[in-house]
Amino acid sequence: VPSAGSVGHAVGNCKPCAFFHRSGEGCADGAACLFCHLCDADEKRRRRRARLDSIREQKQKRQAAAAVAAGALEH
Repeated sequence: VPSAGSVGHAVGNCKPCAFFHRSGEGCADGAACLFCHLCDADEKRRRRRARLDSIREQKQKRQAAAAVAAGALEH
């Protein structure tokens, strides 16, 4: 296992290291890092985008429900 945070990688129970794939710098914590070194370079960005998309979708559903409820109150 490349880092302590990589333990749950096989089952998708890990958090990608934001520094591991940086050219020149890399991760200063090495094997003691609590984040996954097995995830590819874009995984952190993909997970963040998916989380934000989910939040945006939930917000739209709440707004649509509120609009329907407001329309029902007008009648």
